[in-house]
Amino acid sequence: MKWITYTKLALKTLWSNKFFAFMSVVGVAVTILLLMLASIQWDNAISPKAPEVNLDRTLIVKRVKLERGNDNTWMSGVGRGLIGFITDSIKSAQTVSVFMSSELNITMDQGTSQHSALMVDPNFWQIHQFEFIDGRPFTQPEYDAKAQVVVINQNVNRILFGEESGVGKTMVIRGQVYTVIGVVADISITCHNAYAEAWAPLSLVMQRMNADYLGSLSVLYLAKSKADFSAIKSEVKEAERKINTTLEKDMRLFIAGPDTSLEAYFRGYGDPEEFNGAVDAWIDIIIRLLILMIIPTINLIALNLTRIDERKEEIAVRKSFGASRWVIVRQLLYENIVVCFIGGVIGLLVSIWCAYAFSELLFEPSWNQSFGHVDVHFSPYVFIGSLVFVFILGILSGIVPAYKTAKLSPALALKGGEQ
Repeated sequence: MKWITYTKLALKTLWSNKFFAFMSVVGVAVTILLLMLASIQWDNAISPKAPEVNLDRTLIVKRVKLERGNDNTWMSGVGRGLIGFITDSIKSAQTVSVFMSSELNITMDQGTSQHSALMVDPNFWQIHQFEFIDGRPFTQPEYDAKAQVVVINQNVNRILFGEESGVGKTMVIRGQVYTVIGVVADISITCHNAYAEAWAPLSLVMQRMNADYLGSLSVLYLAKSKADFSAIKSEVKEAERKINTTLEKDMRLFIAGPDTSLEAYFRGYGDPEEFNGAVDAWIDIIIRLLILMIIPTINLIALNLTRIDERKEEIAVRKSFGASRWVIVRQLLYENIVVCFIGGVIGLLVSIWCAYAFSELLFEPSWNQSFGHVDVHFSPYVFIGSLVFVFILGILSGIVPAYKTAKLSPALALKGGEQ
């Protein structure tokens, strides 16, 4: 079979010129390494995984912008005064949950330790599927009664209670005694909407918040299916319109979203109104991807031209014996794809190692000062995309040298001429 012959020839050519082989393989490997690390970060931020198994059916509002005139602008999370407008009135959502990031200072015999926490409502446990090692989540009656109960993860349980389950025991949080009612498996910090080390009822702090439109809350909407996304977004925007009719003439409120995980990732934490949608964000990614491809492609073209220039006599002899231009182009392209594939595999393997070895550096945000469990998620689409990238890189970097070589005049090439 021709592809087996071409593969053997490509490997033999690589071995005959180790320097060019090394430079070509390393160039591709580094490119794939950078691409894979960026893709893994992105994929871990937007893909469903436990406990965020419903992430592909979830929308979120976490940014609000309030303007007064042309000079004063405030941006933050959702305020308590806005919750009633964008929760109860949203009929298209299956479940709506309100939560808030916090920090819990847990008092122990050794001192005080700080841990990431979420203040959540009972619907939070319906949207996410936590693995309870022991115990249960708090109920609606407990939430309404402002019961001082808490769900903790395995790490906090180990710190406070060792190998025993903490369910039914008490712990001191900010000077208040809480009863542990559940222990869940540690979850990855890449679960941006669900990650914490402790979860307590939001009702304990809700009434102490100012009734303003700006605050530190976030709102999750679980849709029955993706088909309901547009209806949910329309209802939230209708609530925004009604609120703006009640504001002073020089004031205007903007609610960011509700966003899918992809839209929330692209929107970031800048001015929420500057986000123009996922389409523009995809265009920006494609442009950056093309820029990323340009540098290694140019380098590989230069290396290939030099490498193939040393094989002019070989190509000339083959053409003298009847090899067509297309046969020469096909062979050289295949050889280059083999080189790119080797570099791509090395890049993939190194990126997987880096993802595990430097997981805290890659995934853990700077704001997290406590223990951060990282469970790296690998999507098959990332691997498939990387292999497609390698194939395209092999074609782009090989077509020019292959076509130029295929045009060689056998007589001139054997005499040492260019064409």
